Amino acid sequence: MRHRTLTALICLPALAAVLTGCSDDDTTTPNTTPAATSTSTSTATATTAATTTAPPPSEPDPTRGEVAPDPAPAPSPEPAPVPAPAPAPVVTGPQLGDQCIGADIGRTAVAADGTAIMCDNYVWQLNQGQTPSHPWVDGQREWAECVENATTEECRVMLTP
Repeated sequence: MRHRTLTALICLPALAAVLTGCSDDDTTTPNTTPAATSTSTSTATATTAATTTAPPPSEPDPTRGEVAPDPAPAPSPEPAPVPAPAPAPVVTGPQLGDQCIGADIGRTAVAADGTAIMCDNYVWQLNQGQTPSHPWVDGQREWAECVENATTEECRVMLTP
């Protein structure tokens, strides 16, 4: 059936060209000759035949040994972007175990984890309600109390470790 349809499509323009030359009217234009008409018609026929005889590229003809092309590979999905890691939290203020200066002794603060801390003996320690110690200040107080009741020489002997 396909072959008959194809043959009819090829022969139809040629039949039209032959019938065009067979008119009852003998009036022809001076510039048109039968040879020129048949040449242009045959060119049109050849062009029509060339376009109708080739099978569409998506349908291979198995009777001629044509094999269907392999399907195109599916595009691979692009990986999702990896989010940047969250920046480390910046800890501000004193933390448990940090060094502190003499002027801070007795001060209290709250560490980043919520722990109550106090500067005691030049180090931030857990605040447990203790009386903060300041070795230099404690030594000055002991010296002053000692000198009130004893001589300088006696205090040096008593307070020297």
